[in-house]
Amino acid sequence: MTSKRICLVVPTIRENCFKDFVARWAAIGLFDHVDLLVMEDNPSKTFNLDGLMLDKGTLPHWGHYSWQDIRLELGDNEWIIPRRSDTVRSFGYWKAWQLGYEFILTLDDDCYPCTEMDGLKYDGLAFIEEHIKALENRSKWFNTLTSVKPRGIPFYNVGSLGVGKNVIVNHGLWTNVIDYDAPFQLANPIKEQFSFDNRVVPSGLYFPMCGMNVMWRADATVLMYHLLMGQRRSALPDVDPRANKDGLIKLPFDRFGDIWCGILMKKVADSLGLMVSTGMPYIRHERASNPFTNLKKEANGIEVNEDFWEFVDGVEIDHGSTLPQAYKLLGLSMLCFVVDYPKYAEYEEYFTLLGRAMIEWSKLFEEKR
Repeated sequence: MTSKRICLVVPTIRENCFKDFVARWAAIGLFDHVDLLVMEDNPSKTFNLDGLMLDKGTLPHWGHYSWQDIRLELGDNEWIIPRRSDTVRSFGYWKAWQLGYEFILTLDDDCYPCTEMDGLKYDGLAFIEEHIKALENRSKWFNTLTSVKPRGIPFYNVGSLGVGKNVIVNHGLWTNVIDYDAPFQLANPIKEQFSFDNRVVPSGLYFPMCGMNVMWRADATVLMYHLLMGQRRSALPDVDPRANKDGLIKLPFDRFGDIWCGILMKKVADSLGLMVSTGMPYIRHERASNPFTNLKKEANGIEVNEDFWEFVDGVEIDHGSTLPQAYKLLGLSMLCFVVDYPKYAEYEEYFTLLGRAMIEWSKLFEEKR
């Protein structure tokens, strides 16, 4: 069993899907090594975790949260956590940080252990150790190949990045159903050739971060906010004509929470001399979402995404900033997004709200745990 304190955060709205998730990960012993935090995207809890007995007859250490808990803990700032979107998971991230975990792992509820048909198979401990290895055990040598070691790399003395210079986020990948955007899904993409390796993303470069399989050092949680996607809680639900029966207002963007989170996170990491890696360990992603539904959800974000990363890239972050300070600066900068890109004037309210949400989110991490 690993000695690390690890919290697994899983967003869900489906009891049956979540039961399958628990059963399949329990079968390989994952819950011997992680505590479980379930972030249910419903007004209140709709199922009882006590009923999810594992094969060995016990439950993992767990927590179960819903919108009620968001309202209870964040009060007037509950609106910074979206609803009806997987980005509700951000509340679970903050709770895991608040509870003092050393590492935080997130998986989607339709992501399962790899099997022989995926080209690799490991138990729960091996899965966790692959993530930990990517975060902690990086050598000072970069391998130009994938599975073998070329001439020139030392046999034993490959060095270590050392304390304080290790990777802060490891972005695991997936087999079976790949994380394509809707246009690419509709274009019948070619089959991916998996490399099953893990590499540091070069400084100054961005990457498309998918939130299905990611682990990070808890101190980096302030960078893992998944932004305002789907729907948000209205400040005045009883009088706002836009609010539905749950007091929610539809936002203009969805399915870009993890992507834009990754851009913001990588900007801070690069500015402060920190690193991010991607690759192993893989999971098996099984549910293929409807590409036409996805296209409707992604349409606005696809357009803005062409400029969002460039706007973030142009923000100057002081090298001596703390992580919350750097993230707050990005939030303040987001207030000016439409000033720099007036063609997106129709989204001015959104980016003003997003900037405010990022600022309030950063403040949660200025307090002591």
